[in-house]
Amino acid sequence: MRRFVLVTALLIVGLSTKALAQDSVSIYLTRGGKAMIHDDYTAAKTAFLAALRLDNDNFLSIKNLGVIYSALGDQKQAKAYFDRAYRIDSSDPQVCNNLAVMASDAGNSGEAIKYYDEALKYDSGNVLYMTNLGQEYSKVGRTSKAIDLLSRAALKQPKNATIIYSLANAYAAGENYDTALVYFRRSTQLGMRTDDVYYRMGTVQRNLGDMDSAIASFKKALEINPKHKECAQLLGMVYLRQKQYPEAIERFKQAIDVDSTFYPAMVSLGVAYSLGGKIPQSDSTLQKLFSVDSTLGFRMLDILRQAYNAQKSQGKP
Repeated sequence: MRRFVLVTALLIVGLSTKALAQDSVSIYLTRGGKAMIHDDYTAAKTAFLAALRLDNDNFLSIKNLGVIYSALGDQKQAKAYFDRAYRIDSSDPQVCNNLAVMASDAGNSGEAIKYYDEALKYDSGNVLYMTNLGQEYSKVGRTSKAIDLLSRAALKQPKNATIIYSLANAYAAGENYDTALVYFRRSTQLGMRTDDVYYRMGTVQRNLGDMDSAIASFKKALEINPKHKECAQLLGMVYLRQKQYPEAIERFKQAIDVDSTFYPAMVSLGVAYSLGGKIPQSDSTLQKLFSVDSTLGFRMLDILRQAYNAQKSQGKP
């Protein structure tokens, strides 16, 4: 599901063949629209800029240029065109949605929610706007609002994997793990089988205490993307909890191989070495942690202290 709204489909509305032949602005709009359909953003930019030279306030050109510049990686220019379009017509839901997407990508959820809300106000039945706003509410922890919006979207499009996946994330953020798991599974049944889906499903299964299922989900995620360091770390933590130290060590190393500065995995690796009886390797890891930041070294020692105290309390040597 695209988060940006492309407005190329609007370009031919109300333009007869005769009008296109007579109106050079309309010709450029049509050229630009066709180029966008084929993802030829450079050609589309040329066409819409030509249209603007003939009609400086051409709303369709301005809206599309925002999308085009964003696709070409120039977010500053994209924002300028979206702002310009908003000044022309602040009630256009597509412009509101696209401004919201830019705010969301910039980490400004407050502004994103404002614009998504405006988009939905002007087009209350639009599933994309419901989904985008629901995802943003979920991101800031307003899970009840997120679930309400995403549930409405799911009623309209029950086989839309993106919506179902977003709903699963909202339930997980609200710590309703049983329901979240239902929706994660449904999203995979609908064809969404990405590393992130299986990683998040595994996280929910881990929180529910179903470690075998969590391991299976994390492994699927890592088969798809072996460089998912957070997933490798969590899988290592599950193995560590189950005292499967060689398996835990393998996964912590996998995470560190992806990112040598991923210190949560390094702390966990040192712990796994120690609990697994590999004291020289544990000591070496501890020295590395202290050389980076003493708090990391003390964190490793604190975890080991707790682990060994737990073993003593259980009567284990």
